[in-house]
Amino acid sequence: MKGNTAEASRSAQDAGSESNSRSNVDDSSILSARSRRQFSTFAFGATLCLVSAVLTKRTFVRRYNTSRPAFFEPSNNPPPPINAAKLAGEALGLATINVWSWAAMIGGGTLWAFDVSSMAEFRQSTRDALGWNEKEQAAQRQEQDMEDRIAKILERREAERQASK
Repeated sequence: MKGNTAEASRSAQDAGSESNSRSNVDDSSILSARSRRQFSTFAFGATLCLVSAVLTKRTFVRRYNTSRPAFFEPSNNPPPPINAAKLAGEALGLATINVWSWAAMIGGGTLWAFDVSSMAEFRQSTRDALGWNEKEQAAQRQEQDMEDRIAKILERREAERQASK
């Protein structure tokens, strides 16, 4: 009977470790909720990039069509006047949208590729990789040692003052 109980507990432990390993595989799977959430940032950036490309193309086509003469219009007519401030503002707006959309797409894709979900997680993995946690702990130990030394010195001075009275 004891042998059966031991075998049953071993098989239960094996089943538990298998389910744990399966859950770990599911968490890192490309179809997991975490991965889909990370991918959504990339998808948002890609969608924004496509929208900005369409907007830019539409603006270029509109500018080209206004500068081109109509079919039966004489070609020696002067072109329509150009409002430089409006053109510069439009160019700045388009450039800003394009840059931010590419940044969102590249940033989202990078975070998805490196399996980072939050800034806190990114900060922790960077600190671990650079060894800053150990440096901070060493600095805290040094601070504590210094505080202890100063406390001892103050205690000695206080004791000397008490003794001299």
